[in-house]
Formats: sequence, C-alpha cells, structure tokens
Amino acid sequence: MSEDSPAFDETANAPVDYDRVIRDRIEKRIKNRNQFFFQLAFAVAANAVLWYIYAAVGDHMVAWPALFSLPWAVWLVSMGLGVYRDSERAADRRELMIQQKIEREKLRMGLANSAYEKPKREPTMQLGDDGELVAVDETDDSDTALYQKSQRG
Repeated sequence: MSEDSPAFDETANAPVDYDRVIRDRIEKRIKNRNQFFFQLAFAVAANAVLWYIYAAVGDHMVAWPALFSLPWAVWLVSMGLGVYRDSERAADRRELMIQQKIEREKLRMGLANSAYEKPKREPTMQLGDDGELVAVDETDDSDTALYQKSQRG
C-alpha cells in the first residue's frame, strides 16, 4: 500500500483496520446511549426521593429539591442532545442535507451536468388524420393547437 492511500495510517505507518475503527465508533455510540439512559433513570429515582422527602417533612418555605432538579435536568438535556447528535440517524440526516445543499449550489452556479438534471418529459403523441402517431408540440400556441387541446379536455 502506498502512503497516499486512505487506508494507510501515517502516524503508525501501518494499514488502518477499518473494521476495528467502525466497531469502535459503534461501541462508543452504544456506550454513550446506555450511559445516558442509566443517568436518566438514576436522576428520576433520586429526584423522586428528594421530592418525597420535601413533601414528607412539611416545611415548604424553600423548595430545596429544585436546587438539585433544575441543574440535573439541564445536564440531562445537554447529554441527551449530545447522544442524539452522535446517533446514526442524525448523521444520516446531516449527510442527506449536505448532499441536497451541494446539488442546489451546483445548480445555482450552473455546474450541473446532464447527470444532475431532471429527466425531460416525453413528447406527447396523438393519432394523425391518416391513423399514424404524430408528436404534438405542446409549446405551439396557434389557434388550431388551442382548439385541439380544448376538444381533448
């Protein structure tokens, strides 16, 4: 393998094991998701206990469990957004959005070739006076063409 190859790790001067890289990336996603759900379950249980103690004590001057609940909720939301951002579904959606923007920019710049253009509409055919198929020019605005179109519709 050459050093210019994308399957070559320049730092270790050894080929990259793509299966290992992909596996590590997937394992990291699964670990982060599982850690988030564990933290969520723990936070719900701990907050339930704190609010139960607050309700049982009867001193309702200061809602001290909120001092724990609010920062914990903000932390959980940010952790959940991070897990979602790194998910495969979000990565697929980002990739699709990037491809759509690239195509739109190419069209705007006039760089789109025939592979990017929409397929053209097939010509409309109709029977002529002699019984043969004849291509109809739909851009013809003559009185005869308008009359024929009105008779069809």
